[in-house]
Amino acid sequence: DNIPINQIRRASYWSHLSTTGSNKVLILENADRMHESSRNSLLKILEEPPEDVFLILLTGNKGAMISTILSRVRSYSFVERSIRETREVLRRIFQEEDEKYSTIRNYFSYWQELNPEIFTKLVRKYVDLLLADKKEDLDVLTEMKTLLSTKEKRSSVSFFLEELVNIFYERYKSGQLSPSRLQRWLSLTQNKHTALNRLNLNPNLVIESLFYSLSECAQ
Repeated sequence: DNIPINQIRRASYWSHLSTTGSNKVLILENADRMHESSRNSLLKILEEPPEDVFLILLTGNKGAMISTILSRVRSYSFVERSIRETREVLRRIFQEEDEKYSTIRNYFSYWQELNPEIFTKLVRKYVDLLLADKKEDLDVLTEMKTLLSTKEKRSSVSFFLEELVNIFYERYKSGQLSPSRLQRWLSLTQNKHTALNRLNLNPNLVIESLFYSLSECAQ
């Protein structure tokens, strides 16, 4: 998921090649998951962008983007598709007629052999335990690590963290989370997600260490 510096350098070289009147578009996915060397190289492009070159940085975690990059770009936010729109995208682009997928993320989770219903149920149990007065039953941590043990761990834990944020917002809307606790939990989760990709953390430890960090924050 990280964007290596060599890729940024190749992009810089390509963007400076002369063309005859045509625009160039460079799209960088997971722009928040760059090591420092890659970010510095990207900043050089953003500080003096070549003419007729458009750079599009994609991220699902804007808070993990450094301020020096954010100050040089124009930000756009996109709302999540409705279930009807999602099914239309799956039908047109992926020729998927099955209507059991409520989000694009659920569709791709099946490709990773993660049943979204079972997966979401476990994430909900994880959050229920965080909100419980007594945190004695920690089986959900073992269940989650067992579920992910046979998968591609790093991307699966990323799915877990993304679903966790969705459940946080859900509990906030239902009144179970205060605005201040929601912000603290979102910050801790975003930081852990960033560290997972940049610092090559052990995915299993991420699930457990985040739980205890969130629990302490809930006191």
